Amino acid sequence: MDFTQSGINILATINGTSSNTFPSKDSEYTLDSVTCTNGAEAKFDYVNWVVEVDSVEATTCTVNFVDNINQSFADYLISKACTSTPTSDEEAKDCLVNENGYRYQGSNPNNYVLFNDELWRIIGVFNVETENDGTQNLVKLIRNETLDGLAWGISGNWGTSNWSTEVLQNSLNFGYLNSVDSICNVFDDRTKTCYFSEKGINATAREMIESIIWSLGGIEIIEQLQILFMKQKEVQLYIVEIQ
Repeated sequence: MDFTQSGINILATINGTSSNTFPSKDSEYTLDSVTCTNGAEAKFDYVNWVVEVDSVEATTCTVNFVDNINQSFADYLISKACTSTPTSDEEAKDCLVNENGYRYQGSNPNNYVLFNDELWRIIGVFNVETENDGTQNLVKLIRNETLDGLAWGISGNWGTSNWSTEVLQNSLNFGYLNSVDSICNVFDDRTKTCYFSEKGINATAREMIESIIWSLGGIEIIEQLQILFMKQKEVQLYIVEIQ
C-alpha cells in the first residue's frame, strides 16, 4: 500500500512484500533499506519515524522492514558487505568494503544511525581487543555534528600528542561520556564550561559503549588508504610536540 508523506509516495514493504500498514517504532520489525525513484536521495529519521527525501520531483520511495531477529549490529552490518569492489558512489552507498575492517565508502553512503537520541554515522565494523571481553567485532560511529568546536589545546599550551594527559581526553572520556559538565578547550583560544549534563552520552547509549585497547600505529608519510588501514593497528609510535 502507498502512503503519502509531504508529497512523496511511500511504499512500505516487510521482508520484500508490500504491507498495508507502516510499521511503528515499537513493532517487531527493523528498517532494512530505503530506495527512491528519480535518483532521489533519502534517509530515515528514526526520531520522528519518517523518510527524509532530497527531491523536488515526483518521487516514490520504498521503505523495506525486516524481522527484528536476535543479531548483533556488527553482524548485521557485516552481512551488508559488498560482494565486489564498488566502482561508483552509487554502488558504494549501501554496502561496506572489507579492507582490514568493514568500512563505508563513497561521497554519501547510507550509513546514518540513531544513537544517543542523535544522528550519528557508521564508520565501519572492526575486530578489536576489548578491555574485558577479548577480541570482538564492534561498530565504530562518528557524531554527525561537531561537539562545541572542541580543540586539543589553546595557543601557548597545545600540549603533546600524549592523549592520556590532555584536557580534551578528560572533557570527552569523563565529562561527555558521563554527562558531567566539564571545562573544555575551544578553537577561539579560550576555555569554557561544556554543559555535557544536557547533551552528553545518556545512560542507555552508555551501556552500548565498549572499552577497547586503542591502537596507536603511526606513519611517517601519507600512503595508500589500504596500507594506512593496516598500519593503524601496528605498534610503532610517533611522539611529536604540537606547536
